[in-house]
Amino acid sequence: MQKVGRNDPCPCGSGKKYKKCCINENVVEFPGKAVKDELDQAFQRYQDYLVNVYPDYLPKEAPNTQEERIGQFFQLLQDSVFTARKGGTSIMEEFANEEMKTAKRPLTKESLQAWTKPAAGVFALDSKEKGVQIKSMFNDATYMVEKESIPLEDIETAPYYFGVLMKWGNVHQFMPIAIPKDEKQFELYWTLLTENQKSHDYFEKNLADQFKVWLKGKEEAQAKTEESTEEDSVLALLDESTSREVKDTWKSYRDAETPNIRKPEVFAAALDFIAAEGVTKKATAEKFGVSPSSMSRRIKELENYR
Repeated sequence: MQKVGRNDPCPCGSGKKYKKCCINENVVEFPGKAVKDELDQAFQRYQDYLVNVYPDYLPKEAPNTQEERIGQFFQLLQDSVFTARKGGTSIMEEFANEEMKTAKRPLTKESLQAWTKPAAGVFALDSKEKGVQIKSMFNDATYMVEKESIPLEDIETAPYYFGVLMKWGNVHQFMPIAIPKDEKQFELYWTLLTENQKSHDYFEKNLADQFKVWLKGKEEAQAKTEESTEEDSVLALLDESTSREVKDTWKSYRDAETPNIRKPEVFAAALDFIAAEGVTKKATAEKFGVSPSSMSRRIKELENYR
């Protein structure tokens, strides 16, 4: 364990120098136990907050397997942390802003603030000499990781990880846990991603789908990736303010009907018309460069999935 210097920030997270804080108590944990405990409790409160205030975001069915449970957790993170609601803030931002008002330790506040913009994506082992350090496969950013959130028994054979990194004091923690892959499996997965998909921004919007792809074999993964790409081609055309309900309408329709998307603008126009109030089909059609008649059939089909 790295020794804390007298003039270093105290590991307890108080913001004071070690010599003026906990030096006589020999507090040298990394991260400070007090901060870790506070953040553990804060995340539990966040989950309680979702249950009590936003129950519609919770899974509708109980998971049958561990993989399903983790997948549901990633979907919850995608919807509540990475997706902005009306007003431009996410549920996590709403929660963290309130938590920071009562947090006393600077390191706790800093972590809560960072929770509003965690890193979602694929990571690789960078070093394990002085703790576990990983790096992003998208931009080479490095993170010291809490050992409890990473499967150390696989660290030599499976050094690639899928997950969401959240700041936890002086280190980061995978939530709910890092999902490992060996080099051969990783290379196969990596070839399925386009250059545009190799970004934290893309994974924030497609976290749950990419978790499924990460778990599947080549043939199934390819099919899912193509499906996600088709979905993106429609959703990417919609305004950022388009409601979650309308986006869910598209996903329900797509999963049930598996439509042949020759012109995504037609589907986007139909969804935009459904979401809008007081707007004519003609105006919406002109906005997306399609004909009103091509929209009409899709509007009727999509309405059945609202």
